[in-house]
Amino acid sequence: MIKLAIFDLDGTLVDSMSYWEIAASELIRRKGITPKEDLCDRFLSMSLPEAAKYLKENYNLQYSIDEICQMIDDVMLEYYLTKVELKPNMLELLYNYQKLGIKMAIASSTDRELIVKCIDKLNIDKYFSYIITSTEIGKSKIHPDIYINCVNHFDVKNEETLIFEDLPYGIIATKDLGFITVGIYDKTSEKHQETLEENAEYYFKELDYSFVKAMIDVVK
Repeated sequence: MIKLAIFDLDGTLVDSMSYWEIAASELIRRKGITPKEDLCDRFLSMSLPEAAKYLKENYNLQYSIDEICQMIDDVMLEYYLTKVELKPNMLELLYNYQKLGIKMAIASSTDRELIVKCIDKLNIDKYFSYIITSTEIGKSKIHPDIYINCVNHFDVKNEETLIFEDLPYGIIATKDLGFITVGIYDKTSEKHQETLEENAEYYFKELDYSFVKAMIDVVK
């Protein structure tokens, strides 16, 4: 029986990954530097401090890691408050999970302040009783620690937990730990979708009615 659903934020719950690409590139361009084409792709598996460290070391930015993190957050906050929307049918899924008594958490590489403001703006904060970030854990999602933290918080078993992700890193990290994994298509990470589909127990390219029905049936 499913008791907990853990959602990634960017690219899974909300359609925001393209804005992260813009934010990173914009930060580099503001410093008079042309970003490399693979900039966004390199960010995908990193926590925010790891991404800031990468920018500092590879683009010779004369700022501290904390300052670079804050610069990125400042750019993204505007997007979260003015541009970012929910992925299709996610609201219906959250509503039904709440009705069915499923606990819900957000596990994200994005900083807590941005997550809180994003879900508040989208009026979905009421669905989530727990938020944890890669920065708080101290490890990126190539490690399972962030998901283990969630199940420990709710005192549930891995086998009673769904993990929703748009990238394969967390899916692969938890594949042999008993979690039930759900891959969500996101255009920004197109090149990683084949790997995601291969490793997730469920995979959805279209977030239509069949997606909602299937994910409701899983928890019943």
